Amino acid sequence: MIKISVIVTTYNRPKFLKETLDSILNQTYVDFELIVVDNNSNYDFFKLIESFNDNRIIAYQNENNGIIAVNRNFGIKKAKGNYIAFCDDDDIWIQSKLEIQLRQIEISHADIISSNISIFKDNIKDILIETTAKKPRNLYDFLWFNQVYTSTVLVRNSELLFFSEDPNLITVEDYGLWINLMINGFKFDFSAQNLIYYRKASDGAYINNYKKRNIKLIYLYKSILKKEINISQYLFTVFLILNQFLRYSFKELSRTFR
Repeated sequence: MIKISVIVTTYNRPKFLKETLDSILNQTYVDFELIVVDNNSNYDFFKLIESFNDNRIIAYQNENNGIIAVNRNFGIKKAKGNYIAFCDDDDIWIQSKLEIQLRQIEISHADIISSNISIFKDNIKDILIETTAKKPRNLYDFLWFNQVYTSTVLVRNSELLFFSEDPNLITVEDYGLWINLMINGFKFDFSAQNLIYYRKASDGAYINNYKKRNIKLIYLYKSILKKEINISQYLFTVFLILNQFLRYSFKELSRTFR
């Protein structure tokens, strides 16, 4: 049985996609399938995939209507591995990423592991930031700040793996999944190493969505109030909703008086 299924979602970024897939196919750990789900790009996607000449790649095209979660979920349904890893189509893995994480997750008996990242813009030799994230100790840690980067994740395959396809949660749907996994008892582990190069994108749609992040987080936190959490966690989530509302209000006031 395949040990790991790697899922890459992509749209109209052939150059970046090639760099991403090269970094995955060149892993020191080789027992994986690579599921690439394309959102009907306007170039010859299958020709690009064929150029790798690697039978570990399984390519699909599926319309997601601008909701990346749709194609991540599509990939999850196709996955055969005991573990699932995710990578965005513009990020780059270090060569031993899977080997390091698989060894650590099997020793710790965790359900999910993530890592720190090196952020770059144009060239991976020119690093802008190296993150210093840590393993979330509990739900309060996680609710306060998301320290799990999707392209670093290796997670046990489970029926619970489902990214919300609600358009109101675009850019925070991954955060919502990690919170849901923690609420459902998943054991988290973390590698302090920087296991991926994360490309700082200048994509207009992404930036526009990010500007609405406070509203999206309010929507996400409100959905958490409907889950089975204790009274302390409930009150903390209410506090976070108020916090995000005040941040959003302050930004709007600042724009008004410019």
